[in-house]
Amino acid sequence: LNEYYSTFLSMESAFSTHLDPGDKNVKKALIGFQQIAIAGEHPARTRKHLSSPARNSACKRMNMFLRWMVRSDHQGVDFGLWKQISPAQLVIPMDVHVTRVARRFGLITSEVVNWKNAEILTDELRKFDPDDPVKYDFASALRVMPKRPRKSFDGRRGGGPPRSSQTLLQTDDLAQRLVVQHHHRAVSLDPEQRAEQRVAVS
Repeated sequence: LNEYYSTFLSMESAFSTHLDPGDKNVKKALIGFQQIAIAGEHPARTRKHLSSPARNSACKRMNMFLRWMVRSDHQGVDFGLWKQISPAQLVIPMDVHVTRVARRFGLITSEVVNWKNAEILTDELRKFDPDDPVKYDFASALRVMPKRPRKSFDGRRGGGPPRSSQTLLQTDDLAQRLVVQHHHRAVSLDPEQRAEQRVAVS
């Protein structure tokens, strides 16, 4: 830390110094920060905890950290303390759960957890909000995504949007629309196709 702070005024500048305002995302910032962190003497395990897009890692930990420090919200989760990086440049923190839900929503075609897929998913979310794509974090939606069509209020299976969609991020129009869209796509399939779809994403 002493060596680091003799070069940089803050942790923020170790990321932002590698980033230009016109950059689409934080890829260069993450690569640059990792190179700084491993430049001097360090334990071998440091490389494991400081991943890099240069090796096609999804960089979940680093992207989550940047989300906390860059984004501002009213839920007390994201602090918004850093101002040299734009929320528009953030990349979704991707893991196996996020990829599974995103694939069910039709936003990605592969469940491989890597940087390429993280960029693809973020680009899709940017279509809904180019200024803050990372606000659509599917981790909180995972618990309420049904594994099979549920009965509607009139007792018919698959007669309407899943009840769980009514509790899914009530203030988030995108999440609700994606759940409803996924449901209607699922119930349009015949029973055999729905069974195959459930096996594919389980």
